[in-house]
Amino acid sequence: MFETPTKNPIAIKSIFLQSKNDFFSAYILRLIFLPLVLVLVFWGIIFYFFIGDTFSSLYSLIRPDLSISSNWFSWIQNLLDSLLKITLFLFLSIMFLALTLLSNLILCSFLTPFIIGFIHNKHYPTKTINSNSSLLQTSLTLLKIYFLYLLMLCLLIPLYFVPFIGSLVILIPNYWLFSKTLVLDAGESILDKNTLKEIQKTHKQEIRSIVIPLFTLSLLPLLNFFTPFFALIALAHLLFILKS
Repeated sequence: MFETPTKNPIAIKSIFLQSKNDFFSAYILRLIFLPLVLVLVFWGIIFYFFIGDTFSSLYSLIRPDLSISSNWFSWIQNLLDSLLKITLFLFLSIMFLALTLLSNLILCSFLTPFIIGFIHNKHYPTKTINSNSSLLQTSLTLLKIYFLYLLMLCLLIPLYFVPFIGSLVILIPNYWLFSKTLVLDAGESILDKNTLKEIQKTHKQEIRSIVIPLFTLSLLPLLNFFTPFFALIALAHLLFILKS
């Protein structure tokens, strides 16, 4: 039903190299340039005007005051204050990255048909696209994914304020959203639902080999605005290769 799996690292590496060339092509850069600039400006304004006040308000709200008068034990209060500041900084940084990731993935979903069409026409014109999902079905599925993501963020709130642990816990729903959304965008634009499910079962390793390193890059400031598009291109290549 499928072509020979591309399990060796050379095949995945070649997909990344080809994706890099496609990402920096004139068509893709023109396609994503203006939307990304608008998103960057929007989040830049949010960060500049609100992050300081948000940090101060949260710090004042949850700061434990031990009312230690003795100089001998004042270091305990100082230590707690330092840990709280570090945790809040990490928490707000990752929350900011999470919100920018969500907005970038939504933008990526809107541009998916154009990106998939470009990859198909340029590299795989002899392969047919067998998508049987309507725009309404895909949109409803994406809305469900976004809702579950926000629900997970809410359920994990108690853990966010545990020093260091909270900053790591939030990566779990972010990775789930990144993987789920991009595989759905690329998969349902190329394959029918049954074939996509079969590929997801039999080629988990190849999909993860693309998603995990690119998700890691998405945690870096600025790069997180570009990695969803790069990941979509790479997944499109993989799915076209695996397509029968």
